[in-house]
Order: sequence, then structure tokens, then C-alpha cells
Amino acid sequence: HTVILSSHILSEVSEVCDSVIIIARGRVEGHVIPEIRGEAGFGYDPLFIPEGHTRTFGEFPPEEKNSISHRGNALRKLKELLDEKLAGC
Repeated sequence: HTVILSSHILSEVSEVCDSVIIIARGRVEGHVIPEIRGEAGFGYDPLFIPEGHTRTFGEFPPEEKNSISHRGNALRKLKELLDEKLAGC
């Protein structure tokens, strides 16, 4: 009997620009599995399978994981928001 838990992971990053706090959130949907798979990453990476994939974050090469991870999504969004803010300075 295998239990699969639906889950999501959320990251927030922030930056202050001209006394304005800019917050960007990144999220990835997926599910947690009961067995460890993969040795890359840390924490829950070997237990979390992102939606649309069959591998855990622990099985992804770092570059591929960063392209879909909650942290990568948050940092890309923060860069976009900072670029917009700086264009107005």
C-alpha cells in the first residue's frame, strides 16, 4: 500500500528598493512519496515529486531542478519585479 500526499512548496524572497519592499513568491505543486529517491539536493528533495514529473527533486541535476523549483521561480519573479522597478528609477 503506497500513500501519496499532495503538496506544494512555497518560497518568498524580498528586496528593498527606494524604501519599497518587493516580495516575490515561487510555488511548485507536487506530491510527497514515502521512500527516498535520489541523492541530490537536501531536506525533502528526495521525497518530493513535482507535478508533471516522475522523478524527485533529489533525482534532478541542479540546473534542471532550479528551472522548476519554488526557489528558482521566486528568484526569477524577483528579478522581473526589480527590473521593472529599476526601469522606473
